Amino acid sequence: MDIELTRPYKQRIYFAIISYNLGIMLLKVIILLDWLALFSPAALGHQGRRRSAVFWVCHVLIWVIIVSYIIGTLLYIFQCTPIEKAWMGPLVSGPGARCPIDVLMHLIVSGVLNAVTDAAILILPLRMIWRLNVSRRKKVGMSVVFGVGVL
Repeated sequence: MDIELTRPYKQRIYFAIISYNLGIMLLKVIILLDWLALFSPAALGHQGRRRSAVFWVCHVLIWVIIVSYIIGTLLYIFQCTPIEKAWMGPLVSGPGARCPIDVLMHLIVSGVLNAVTDAAILILPLRMIWRLNVSRRKKVGMSVVFGVGVL
């Protein structure tokens, strides 16, 4: 297949991946802000209450996610010089045309980081649910509702 014919599709995929990364980052941050509002009301400005471990875990996760996704997206955008080389490949040549970033290593690191943060987002509400003073059956039901995100 001619490289020139696939260029528009590769360019769309390139920009779709950037949009996807930013969308997933926002979705994870929104979920964590929801957990904050639900499980740590002191985080919302109620006076006289000490901030819980949930508050701190959520904030650490939020900042880890924001920083890692911004760095990962910037690495993806600027993986090649000039940027067009990322989707045009060998059609862009000349002095300075190169792709110095190891994309495979970037994907491995971001995949591991995503797995860790996703697991933390999943486990965080379960810890709080199992500390509630309700029957075991209700705890299982609530855990299933919060665990639906795994699917």
